[in-house]
Amino acid sequence: NDGETLPAPGDFLLIRTIIQNTGGQNAQNASFYQTFGNYLDFVEGSIVVEREADTHAAASQTKVGQFPLFFGEIAANSTVTLTFQVQIQPDTPSDVASLSLQGRVEADNALPVLTRSSSQDAASRPTVILLEPLSALSEKLYLPLLRK
Repeated sequence: NDGETLPAPGDFLLIRTIIQNTGGQNAQNASFYQTFGNYLDFVEGSIVVEREADTHAAASQTKVGQFPLFFGEIAANSTVTLTFQVQIQPDTPSDVASLSLQGRVEADNALPVLTRSSSQDAASRPTVILLEPLSALSEKLYLPLLRK
């Protein structure tokens, strides 16, 4: 934490994705794909996968190197939580106001599902990261328009 309210170039961010199988059957050959927008770098080796305990297996935590992730089976009514880090590239231009990332969950017996930010209302919107106010705005001078 560098004391800023919003993330800025050079900052590291911890991203959490919660995958819930709310269906009545196990998700077969489940996998997770993550894409990163411009100016975001994945921190390799930072993925932690936590599987909720179900009636057949104990809860587990695994550290994984990179995407895509392959889970095998996700039991009905269970949850898999992923956390990983990204870094906002230090040389991100000052006129970039937001960044985005998008995950996708797939399984053999289900349609692909895009991840979404919990603060967004539409199921297909990516997670959007707002950056510190643009420094470029403070460097520009705007003159009033005059009418003759």
